[in-house]
Amino acid sequence: MILVKDRMVEEEENSKKENNIILTEVTTVTKSSQPQGEVREQWSEKLDFLLSIIGFAVDLANIWRFPYLCYKNGGGAFLIPYVLSVILGGMPLFYLELLLGQYYRQGSITCWKKICPLLAGIGWAVTIIAFYTDFYYNVVISWGLYYLFASLKRYLPWSECNHSWNTKDCFTVNIRRNFLENCMNRTNNTLSSSTRL
Repeated sequence: MILVKDRMVEEEENSKKENNIILTEVTTVTKSSQPQGEVREQWSEKLDFLLSIIGFAVDLANIWRFPYLCYKNGGGAFLIPYVLSVILGGMPLFYLELLLGQYYRQGSITCWKKICPLLAGIGWAVTIIAFYTDFYYNVVISWGLYYLFASLKRYLPWSECNHSWNTKDCFTVNIRRNFLENCMNRTNNTLSSSTRL
């Protein structure tokens, strides 16, 4: 009886060892397919990714220049070709860029190099253009920051007309108030409508 129990225990232990060996081999294969030492960062939530993409797509140039482009190119009629070009050209290229980056798990420089080594210049060009436009946007952002902090002062530099940058059409708030009061007083005259004509 003791021999039979020992054999059963031995068989169970052997089967457990075989299962462990198989599981170890499977995990080893899985681990060897990933580059060792490289940890891939992931977004903590889908909303983080969505807000990042919206911030990338709707940047300062779109908010700042879009009304000017609408005015210069025909107002509301400009919206039709603009929306069509965004839907037919802009969004497919945007999704292509996202999908290529996700598929190859690379950044903009190395992604194009993986597709075709001759296309490595596209990734570098995109990076250099983004670097140069950062200088341009930083100047515009610095204007916003300057006027934000300047507006917190007691005396506002743009509240008077005696500066070198003012034009002849400049007027202060007091002049405007007086102008409106004078207009109001003239409309309260007691003349009848037939006398005015």
